[in-house]
Amino acid sequence: LNISKKYEKILNYNIIKDVENLNRLHYNYKITY
Repeated sequence: LNISKKYEKILNYNIIKDVENLNRLHYNYKITY
């Protein structure tokens, strides 16, 4: 259970980071074009 909880946190963290990166890319795209 502890291992899966830890894995879940890591997974969530990565998803959040991916979303932030996508938002940044989108933002940069809007500024450039």
